[in-house]
Amino acid sequence: MNKATTVMSVPLSMQKILDKKIHLVISFVVLCSLASKVVIPATPVPFTLQTLAVLLTGAILGARYGAYSIGIYLALGFVGLPVLAPVADGTFGMLSMFGPTGGYLLAFPLGAYIAGSIIEKRSTVPYVFAAFLIGEVVIITLGVLYLNTFFLHNLSQSFAIGASLFSGWTLAKVIAGTGITLGLKRFRK
Repeated sequence: MNKATTVMSVPLSMQKILDKKIHLVISFVVLCSLASKVVIPATPVPFTLQTLAVLLTGAILGARYGAYSIGIYLALGFVGLPVLAPVADGTFGMLSMFGPTGGYLLAFPLGAYIAGSIIEKRSTVPYVFAAFLIGEVVIITLGVLYLNTFFLHNLSQSFAIGASLFSGWTLAKVIAGTGITLGLKRFRK
C-alpha cells in the first residue's frame, strides 16, 4: 500500500467508516445536549427530552457506539460543560451525577446500549417499540432506586415522584422514538 491509500496505517475505506462513526457519535452528543434544554421544571426531577435522545442514540448508532456517545455526553456534563438538563436545585456538572437526577444520568449508557442491542437484532415495529419501552423502564427504574437510596428513603414516594409522574410523557417519547427510528431506517434504505 502507498500513502495515497492509507492514513496512519489504516486503509482509506476503513478511515472513511471511522470518520463517519466519529461524526455520528459527536452529532448524537449534540442531539442529547439540545434535548436536555427542552425542560418542564419539576422537583426533584424535571421533564426533559433527554431519554428520547439517549434511546435514539442507541437505536441509530447501535449498542456499542450509542453507549460510547452517551458516555462522552455524560463526561462533558461531568466536567461542567452545560450539556445536561438544568435542575431546580441549581446543581450542574459533576454535582448532577450526585444529585437527585444522578441515577437517571448514570443509567443513560445502559439504556442506549439496551435499545441498540434490541434494534440490531430486529428493526420491526414491535421490536423498536419494545426497545424504547425497555430502555425507558431501565432508565426510570435505576433513577428511582437512586432517588430512593440517596434522597427520599421512601420507595413509594420515590416511585411517585420519579416514575409515575412521567408515565404519559414516557409513553409519548416511546411512540415518538419508534416513529423516528423506523422513519430514519426506511430513509436510509
